[in-house]
Amino acid sequence: MPETTAEERARRPGPVFVGLASLAAVFLALAAGCGLLDSSGDGQGGGLPPSQVEVKPSLQARDAHTATLLKDGRVMVTGGFDGDVWPMDTVEIFDPSTGLWSSGASMESARAFHAAAVLGDGRVLVTGGLGPDLKPLASAEVWDPETELWSPYLSMAARRRGHSALELQDGRILIVGGIGQSGPLALAEMYDPRDDTGWLTNNMLEPHSGHTALLLADGRVMVVGGLKQGSALSRAEIYHPDTEEWTYTGRLRRRTFSHSSILLNDGVVLLIGGFGAGSGPYSVEMYDPGSDTWSKMESGMNDGRSLHTATMLPDGRVLVVGGSNEDGNMATTEVFDPSTGTWTPSGIMSARRAVHTATLLNDGRVLIVGGGVSVVETFNPSSGTWASSAQ
Repeated sequence: MPETTAEERARRPGPVFVGLASLAAVFLALAAGCGLLDSSGDGQGGGLPPSQVEVKPSLQARDAHTATLLKDGRVMVTGGFDGDVWPMDTVEIFDPSTGLWSSGASMESARAFHAAAVLGDGRVLVTGGLGPDLKPLASAEVWDPETELWSPYLSMAARRRGHSALELQDGRILIVGGIGQSGPLALAEMYDPRDDTGWLTNNMLEPHSGHTALLLADGRVMVVGGLKQGSALSRAEIYHPDTEEWTYTGRLRRRTFSHSSILLNDGVVLLIGGFGAGSGPYSVEMYDPGSDTWSKMESGMNDGRSLHTATMLPDGRVLVVGGSNEDGNMATTEVFDPSTGTWTPSGIMSARRAVHTATLLNDGRVLIVGGGVSVVETFNPSSGTWASSAQ
């Protein structure tokens, strides 16, 4: 087996704690790299309310994986690291109605730090990631919900890991950012499932790794922050699908990477935490698309964090989960209420985790998977309570 590099070890927090030295290593590594169960789909467990559905552990501990909400309401988890340093090709599927996990067909290739996107017809497109030799992949593959099997697709133009994949309003899939063979990438790629002719390329204004990407209310795509050749960015840029052009937004108030960003119901973008210069991981910024400006929110988070998740709840609040700070991986969670502009602690998970996934289920719960552990947890926003497979 190939020897593990310091870069790959540094990019991944350990399953329990990430100390100060490891956090520094994350920065340096990024810079240097710079039989399935039937489901009704209603998530009610044959009449049981979500709070009474017992959640079971996942089949494997993993991190740097993907978790995708399928059209039938189940969640498909693919790849990631195996709790050590090796990417996996394994797939497991969570059924919210039973709380159980089942094995799916393995992918064509082992992958970690890859990306997944649901196509309009329900298929799932998986792209790139770190392969079995710990080098970035250009390969892509598609999961078919009719056969529940994987098939290879045309490779992308660039090998990449840690990138983003977003479905545009017209059904096309946009691939942005990540780290390639020689550092962070400015090359963006587009797949159109309507004509299935392969990948079209387009260049962003700057390379981005450790960034976020999100679809705005008007259909444009915003790419925020990240690293460019070892330096954290204070830039965000926007892709215009109608003209296929990229433009800068106003400057961020700070440089940041490994943050989260999320679109609020009023069209404002919330930028949360992350590493970088400026006011640090407690900081929260807001982007106003009307004025094209960023401003610092006066009320920061209760806990500074990076490598966390942020999920929009059905009532418009935002749930922020886990991540890492100077003391290591975190179990704390908090909720932001846009109506009051305040952050409120929302309980402590049974497992510390970072580089995990958070998926909003059709029944309103949020499913938390991975982060180096097999413990699975769900948050019920109606009751404000957590359920854990460790209980």
